[in-house]
Amino acid sequence: MSQKTGEKSEKSFIVITGASSGIGEACACRFNKEGYPLLLLDCKKGELEKKFGKMDNVMISEIDVSKYEDMCRAFEKAEKSFGSCCCLINNAGLALLGKMEDQELEEWEKMMKVNVCGVLHGIRCVLKNMKENKCGTIINISAESIDECFENSTMFCATKAAVNAISEGVRKEAAMCGVKVTTISPGLVEVKQT
Repeated sequence: MSQKTGEKSEKSFIVITGASSGIGEACACRFNKEGYPLLLLDCKKGELEKKFGKMDNVMISEIDVSKYEDMCRAFEKAEKSFGSCCCLINNAGLALLGKMEDQELEEWEKMMKVNVCGVLHGIRCVLKNMKENKCGTIINISAESIDECFENSTMFCATKAAVNAISEGVRKEAAMCGVKVTTISPGLVEVKQT
């Protein structure tokens, strides 16, 4: 885990999974510009270092979101430096496409672990403290495709449907505690290759 911190910010920190590209990268750039301390998690540490390593109040950790204990350690370290987490953006995800009869079972398992368990792990890391603090926002990135499953995307769409169900359940659990849960369902996102 690498870290570059400046003066302690008055703002609570934001956690972004899958921060090395696409939506995660865009969110990280925007929130850093707004002065929020950030914990950026991704399995591509080199990409994170290249894009965010010189920014103030940014912690970077190479994390497989399917490993709960690793996520907990990263969150705990960030809390020691930045205080409470005000927002979690569960963005990490995989879209391994293919026909049901042709896809390897390992591809299904990998998507389930990242797209579903990764979301659950992130929520579990922040929800208790957010409820105790009576504030916080959890943003889960789903996909537009679950409304109309496109060809070769059955398993991917199933994982994103699970994200929607998780969001709805946690929203009902946490609403009375001042915690907001939002689901964003984008269409295809262009990711710049660097």
